[in-house]
Amino acid sequence: MLVVPVRRTRDDILVVHFDAFRKIGDRDVPICQVTLSQWQQSVKDGPQIATLDQVLGLVAPRGVGVLLDVRDSGIEGLVARALRKSMIPKENLMLMPMGSASRAIFKGLDPNIPIAHRLEEDEALVDAKLLAELDTDAVVWHHRLLNSAFVKILNMRKIKVYAYSADLAEDMRRTRDILMVDGIVTRYPDLLATLPVGAPR
Repeated sequence: MLVVPVRRTRDDILVVHFDAFRKIGDRDVPICQVTLSQWQQSVKDGPQIATLDQVLGLVAPRGVGVLLDVRDSGIEGLVARALRKSMIPKENLMLMPMGSASRAIFKGLDPNIPIAHRLEEDEALVDAKLLAELDTDAVVWHHRLLNSAFVKILNMRKIKVYAYSADLAEDMRRTRDILMVDGIVTRYPDLLATLPVGAPR
């Protein structure tokens, strides 16, 4: 799957940008404070900011899976409309909202959209209460929060497990060959592809 971070511009255009800010000259300006056309005009020598519609238009016909990393709150309706317009199959899609309120809104807009629960390394500890209360199709948790017991419980509950930000070979081997997660989020898929499998999957 391709991880696609989504934010909103001032004129309610969904764009693909991980950071909340983008440079104009020597200033860091919030993505949400500038219109798409203003962002495009501000770039003279660098890549233009891409819209979500453009990215979905490229990947949907090619059968590429998409993990939508929804980085702003309040854009759930815009995202749901963009997904319906793209006609991307649900089996090629996973949404990763910012929190429980956003997950609930997405479920209300379209209960068929697969939703993932996100946890960064410094956000929280995984405990029995969290594991018991999870109501989600998948988890995208920092790889250091995962262990064999948690993965086993999540598998029993039919919740897919994605290890987040495994960028070192040793972390890739642990999550793939020992924890046997369903997927790995990494900035270095070329490294992951070259690692020999060290255990049955």
